Amino acid sequence: MSSSSEFITVLLADNRPLARVGLRTLLENAPDIQIVGDSENGEETKDLVAKLQPMVLILGLKMPETPPRQLGKWMRENHPETITLAVTAYDHDAYLFEMINAGLSGVLSETEPGENLIAAIRRAVRGENLLTPEQTQRALNWNRDTGKKWESLTKRERQTLALIEEGLGNNSISERLSVNLKTTEQYVSSILKKLNVTSRYEAGLWFTKNMPKELRENPV
Repeated sequence: MSSSSEFITVLLADNRPLARVGLRTLLENAPDIQIVGDSENGEETKDLVAKLQPMVLILGLKMPETPPRQLGKWMRENHPETITLAVTAYDHDAYLFEMINAGLSGVLSETEPGENLIAAIRRAVRGENLLTPEQTQRALNWNRDTGKKWESLTKRERQTLALIEEGLGNNSISERLSVNLKTTEQYVSSILKKLNVTSRYEAGLWFTKNMPKELRENPV
């Protein structure tokens, strides 16, 4: 190939240096793929997408500064011409829903053979849908059964729920969130109502059962 226009240009975005090196090594073996850059956080990714205008963005799911769901929506609104694919080790319906809802073209597992990723990039550039019916159904089921309840919680209520799961009482939660006790009590009451549970214990169990560990640790 004699010109860059004949290549599928790809930008890698992942906060893990080893993951970026691994992806670069894999994709550089494909004769029709050109890596134009890599980034380690959301803001850097935005800058490089605007500057380099890659055909494909390969996105990891643990990005500092800008969560992948926000970055996916930003890509859809500002650079819809760039195809965004997620490559992740997390197989949870919550992630599937978030990525599909953010407008990503595909969600691929890190455990898949390398040739599958290369093939997926080529298929996406051809305009093919990479989301399987099974992935779509899992995401829809999660949203129906869990997601709508999760989305109904405010940021403070999500933080409160995470602290309830840790076993903290209202006084400790108030100190952790720097709010007064009455405000914390209001948060807890609202959480129980929105989740349709009757106790703090049930709320904590709901959180543990339905939300992946990474989202529980960063409940925003």
